[in-house]
Amino acid sequence: MCRHQHVFHWLLEDLGLSTVDRSLLEDLGLSTVDRSLLEDLGLSTVDRSLLKDLGLSTVDRSLLEDLGLSTVDRSLLEDLGLSTVDRSLLKDLGLSTVDRSLLKDLGLSTVDRSLLEDLGLSTVDRSLLKDLGLSTVDRSLLEDLGLSTVDRSLLEDLGLSTVDRSLLEDLGLSMVDRSLLEDLGLSTVDRSLLEDLGLSTVDRSLLEDLGLSTVDRSLLEDLGLSTVDRSLLEDLGLSTVDRSLLGDLGLESELKEVLVNLHEFIWFHQNLTRWLR
Repeated sequence: MCRHQHVFHWLLEDLGLSTVDRSLLEDLGLSTVDRSLLEDLGLSTVDRSLLKDLGLSTVDRSLLEDLGLSTVDRSLLEDLGLSTVDRSLLKDLGLSTVDRSLLKDLGLSTVDRSLLEDLGLSTVDRSLLKDLGLSTVDRSLLEDLGLSTVDRSLLEDLGLSTVDRSLLEDLGLSMVDRSLLEDLGLSTVDRSLLEDLGLSTVDRSLLEDLGLSTVDRSLLEDLGLSTVDRSLLEDLGLSTVDRSLLGDLGLESELKEVLVNLHEFIWFHQNLTRWLR
């Protein structure tokens, strides 16, 4: 823009002009609006009324460049009369990524489903959480993101490889059942899982929740149990010990040995009684 085209503030005052509009720009042969013009006009802020006076209805990257603005913050949005942030605005502003600094600049403190939809995001992954400065996953975040179920894919997206009690508490889950194990891609139950879940005892309700109806040696091995006592039987809701249970537990040989020893003891006792007579 040539220097002789510049309109100075004192000239506007001399002419008795207090507003700047499109017709004035046309009369002055000006087609673009830039920072130098604003300075010449003595304007330090950009607001909606100025855009309206200049006949501008949209805000895009070129306008920001013309105005010498490199950052987008809440004050600019307020000056421009914008209250919401959506994908079209980001596109107009030439922004392709969403990070914590942008949210801070825009005065946003929470992340919810509507914001994700406005930003055109359909998936939630670890990189997004990292960009947003979030390090933990809890029930409120899931609700904000509109998620009602927890599955293996979500855990993978969030970069989580283990399931522990704290995660269940964060997710608002109080029970462990077969469906949760299936959702988490787990097919076996072992001592380490119980420890991760903060469980120290094995009872009938847990077996029912896990869809297990029988107790066998492999389950005991998986649970790290080597002995069978009355307390375990009570925990499992069993009041009697029969041959099938012993077979399931692999104790048939021990039973045979006990029976042989008992038979020998009875034989010895009978002979001793005869001898004493």
